Amino acid sequence: MKRVVLVSLFIAAISMIGCASQQPAPQQSEAPAVSTSSAMFINSMNEALKPAADVLEVFAPNSWTLTNRNKSLLSSKSVAIIKDVVNKLPEGYVVQVTGHSALVKEAPTDDVSTGRAKVVYDELIRAGINRNKLTYKGVGTAELLPGLDGLDPKQRRVSFKVVPK
Repeated sequence: MKRVVLVSLFIAAISMIGCASQQPAPQQSEAPAVSTSSAMFINSMNEALKPAADVLEVFAPNSWTLTNRNKSLLSSKSVAIIKDVVNKLPEGYVVQVTGHSALVKEAPTDDVSTGRAKVVYDELIRAGINRNKLTYKGVGTAELLPGLDGLDPKQRRVSFKVVPK
């Protein structure tokens, strides 16, 4: 009996040593490695982008058409903010234009929100921002503004954030 226990302990010890000496496989990551200071920098860039979206009026229900006022606000205020952030971005990052929808009977909300993001993206490119530093995405109702009712018209908007390319 002692021999069985000793053999079992010996096998367990050998197994533990073998497992400890194996190196884990390197993990693939889509995003560039981000240090704590880089993460803080990206967060500060995202904070800097907030006013670019805050000045824009909400979209009409079921619409992604830019009003003349929004075209003017994009040109006069948002473009300057976004250009400043784009010029400071580290390699491997872009500014994402994100379209959002309210919880209403909008035509498929993903289509509407993507249309909102795309029309603003196109306007930013027309204003001279490098398309390689921009991307767009519609999220439908997946990212509602906290503290506001899902039906609130302010949910029909675009936002900007720095994301990995």
